Amino acid sequence: MIKFIFFFSTLLNFNDGYVCTCWPVEIQEGIEKADVIFIGKVLKIDSVNIIPEIIMRSNGGAIDSGGYTWGYLVTLKLKKHFKGEYQSDTVNIMTGSGMGDCGYDFRIKNDYLVYADKQQYQIIDSINETTWKFKYHMKEYFSTNDCDRTTYNIKSEEKILKDALRKKGVQKKQ
Repeated sequence: MIKFIFFFSTLLNFNDGYVCTCWPVEIQEGIEKADVIFIGKVLKIDSVNIIPEIIMRSNGGAIDSGGYTWGYLVTLKLKKHFKGEYQSDTVNIMTGSGMGDCGYDFRIKNDYLVYADKQQYQIIDSINETTWKFKYHMKEYFSTNDCDRTTYNIKSEEKILKDALRKKGVQKKQ
């Protein structure tokens, strides 16, 4: 009986949390979707307020009040690159907060193999909490989440990536 109560309460508690839902991305799809693929070490993680794309679309892009959410702007030191062009030896990646939005859980000083694509973000600079009017600016960032192939398991993913890139290169030459 105690086991049944524990199991039932565990199920109830699990449903209270936020869950990210996505399908695993095959390696070729991950390579094609990503604008950049690289290995980097996390230097800094900043929390930012952003206006989600769904709100931007529903209001025709003219947003100065309404909903917003928060995410993380992660700065990584570029260690090795596989795809894309880079302007410096650091790369900024935007990801969600991880509360149902599938944000990737980066940790300071850890290395990651990152698959990221470019996206426009409306970054909130200030919020008037009386009128809920926003001051914001648009900026393009690389973006990743749990649904991409981004991982801390670098050795196995790098082997899969190199094999896929080599096969892709062989197919192009034929």
